[in-house]
Amino acid sequence: MKKIFNKKSKEKSSEKKRGKLFRKLVAFIILLILIPIGALGVSSYINSVEALEAELKISGEQFVEEVRNSIDTYLIKYEESVDLLSKETSLLNFGIEEEVIPEEEVEVEGEGEESITMPVVSTGVQDIQEVFKKYIETYDEVISVYIAAENNDFYDYPITDMGDDYIPTSRPWYIKAVEEDKMVWNDPYIDADTGEYVTTLSKPIYDGNRFVGVMAIDIPLTTISNRLNGIQLGKYGEVVLVDKNDNIMTHSNKELIGKDMPVEEIKTALNNQTSGSVDYAMEENGVTEQKFTTFTTIDRLDWKVLGTSYIKELRESVNGILFDILTIGGIVLIIGIIGAIIFSKMITKPLGVLVTDMERVKIGDFTVVSNVKSNDEIGTLSDTFNLMINEVKNLISRSRGVSQEVIHASQELAATSEETSASAEEVSRTVEEIAKGASEQASDAESGASMVSALGNKINNLVTNSDEIIKVTQDVMDANLNGVKAVETLKNENEESKYTTDNIEKAVLGLSDKSKDIGNILQTITSIAEQTNLLALNASIEAARAGEHGRGFAVVANEIRELAEGSGKAAEEIRGIVTGIQDQSENTVKVMGEVKESSIKQGEAVNMVNESFTNISSKIDEISAKIETMNDFITDIDQGKNSLVDSIENISSVSEETAAASEEVSASMQQQTSAVEQVATLADNLNALADRLNKEMDKFQI
Repeated sequence: MKKIFNKKSKEKSSEKKRGKLFRKLVAFIILLILIPIGALGVSSYINSVEALEAELKISGEQFVEEVRNSIDTYLIKYEESVDLLSKETSLLNFGIEEEVIPEEEVEVEGEGEESITMPVVSTGVQDIQEVFKKYIETYDEVISVYIAAENNDFYDYPITDMGDDYIPTSRPWYIKAVEEDKMVWNDPYIDADTGEYVTTLSKPIYDGNRFVGVMAIDIPLTTISNRLNGIQLGKYGEVVLVDKNDNIMTHSNKELIGKDMPVEEIKTALNNQTSGSVDYAMEENGVTEQKFTTFTTIDRLDWKVLGTSYIKELRESVNGILFDILTIGGIVLIIGIIGAIIFSKMITKPLGVLVTDMERVKIGDFTVVSNVKSNDEIGTLSDTFNLMINEVKNLISRSRGVSQEVIHASQELAATSEETSASAEEVSRTVEEIAKGASEQASDAESGASMVSALGNKINNLVTNSDEIIKVTQDVMDANLNGVKAVETLKNENEESKYTTDNIEKAVLGLSDKSKDIGNILQTITSIAEQTNLLALNASIEAARAGEHGRGFAVVANEIRELAEGSGKAAEEIRGIVTGIQDQSENTVKVMGEVKESSIKQGEAVNMVNESFTNISSKIDEISAKIETMNDFITDIDQGKNSLVDSIENISSVSEETAAASEEVSASMQQQTSAVEQVATLADNLNALADRLNKEMDKFQI
């Protein structure tokens, strides 16, 4: 019962140890999975935040640039119309004295029955009013168009009573146009009636070298404001227009129009830069929002176009990426855990079988045979275990045979002792004869003892050298085993290097194919750019044929042509870059081929080294076995030598005693009888020890 209990407890102990190894392997593999997944997730998250933030800022800059171009186009339309209007003959003749027509009442348009009385100077003034009227009808967004001469003559449309104290030459729109002597945009102002921003475009008019006066138009910013308010930058952002004094001109919140820019960071950037971006925090509805604004300048007006975006848009996008990373990481981790469990069981299960077999051997059961079938080190360990069991079984069998031989020898020795005791009397009779040759025998015995003693010293040296050879052989076997393991590790690393090289070669080939696809796309872009350039040239020709009416279209066609030329140049530059990438890819493929060939040669060399180590190990095992056999023979010789030395010394002593005094023969015979009895006793003891050894051997099951 105790043996069964001990066996079960030992099995439980070994299972606990295997469980610890299993948990360690699973934990180690999970850690190997978690570390790269965590590093990749954090790196991807940080890179995504940085990339999205940079992309959002770039798109914001591009967006405000497009808005600026749109506003520029809108303003250029009025500049061209004013320039065209200033060349009207009726305006060029403004201020030349002609026949004065009496005053008449003119009904002001849009004011019901009210009318004002104002002078009308000749039919030329009527022509001016007719021209202004047609202009207003054509450009219905214009509030009013007017002209003033140096003598403060002033005419506008629709006609407005400006009062007797109105001096047009003192107005900013007149002074600025005269001072700069070109078409100018004036600072915007808030209209008292509508509460909306209005700006004035004024231009000095010359008839040859004669200064005629200054013509101007009032344009409301309602259209621009409505366009900008209808634009949403991203999910929550908006576009704002600010004048050169940092006053807000357009905003979705009407309460902010006309007020100073409330964000100091933006004001500082607007005053120091023509374009750029600003990060800042602003409290909205009790919550501090992180924002950033990109801006650019409308040069002709010195106005700023601002595009405001919220950082939370970026976070919402990145949160989606983070969720995907965590989801994929979780899936990979689960798969890794399952794989780790399976892999660990593949290792610990055969090890558990080996441990169980060893526990059986520990209690003396040498009938066990390990059935672990594996092509790795565990399989090698199982085969080695079976070989060890067979060797031990053979050793036990030989030991049993030796113990039986010892029993027979001790029995024969006991019988011989009895016979020797019986023949002691006969020996006594022949003592006299023995005494005669005792002297010679004593001399020869002394010489033989000296020779045997010298032989004994040589044998002792041989035993010592044999032990040292066994130790050195064992060290060589250990070193060879380490070499085999190192070569196996090198072989595995070489396989991984070869696999990595194949993957890199595939990636480079894929990059080369993609570069070729990009080249085809660039060819298409170049063709489209050439066709667009040709169409723009045809449009310019048609616009030139249309004369003044096609001037605006000619400007647009010219810009399209320039864009097409720019696209063609950019496509050619990209083509050059792609060609360089393709050349580098081809060189890389060649290099990877050389690396792959070198890796194959390295693998062959590793296999040759591995075979060499295996052959060396086999030869060392053979040498070790032969050295052990030789050591056994030397040990037997050493033991025989000791017996021989003892025998010769005894013979010498007996011979000397016989030669010295034959009268002591009786006493010597008594001593001999006593020695024979002692030998008989020792033979009995040896027989008992051999029997005990035989019983101990029977405990082993072979």
